[in-house]
Amino acid sequence: MGFQPVNSAIFCVMTRFHLRSSWWLLPSYLAYRRIQRDSRQIPGLLRSAFLVEDARTYYTFSLWRDRRAMYEFNTRVRAHIDAANRSFGRTWNPRLRRAEIWSVSFALAGVSESNLVWEGFDLREILKAQKDADASLFGGAVRV
Repeated sequence: MGFQPVNSAIFCVMTRFHLRSSWWLLPSYLAYRRIQRDSRQIPGLLRSAFLVEDARTYYTFSLWRDRRAMYEFNTRVRAHIDAANRSFGRTWNPRLRRAEIWSVSFALAGVSESNLVWEGFDLREILKAQKDADASLFGGAVRV
């Protein structure tokens, strides 16, 4: 039981935005919703979320079938390109003389055996469908 390693092509991206003003939180969320709507054309986007830390800080989180799908999104979804360009002004910190945006990406390396279902999204099915997923790593505890 517990956290188990997986051999998967699933790719995760998390970006943190610290806004100059709390007034930018709602427009940023609306931009996220436009991006989410326009991303339906990219079959490799598995799931995404808009996460709020406080009135001036939010994160976007996304899971991708693989890196190629994420790269396709970055070049094909115009709403994402537009929002990314606007985010620099919304997060600009004059004291630091830079935008306050922090982003990381990583490959999915492990999962919690008992917590693989996000409402309307079952990661077990995606892992099972990936050719390079090794179901034996679950030790039979979870049927992938």
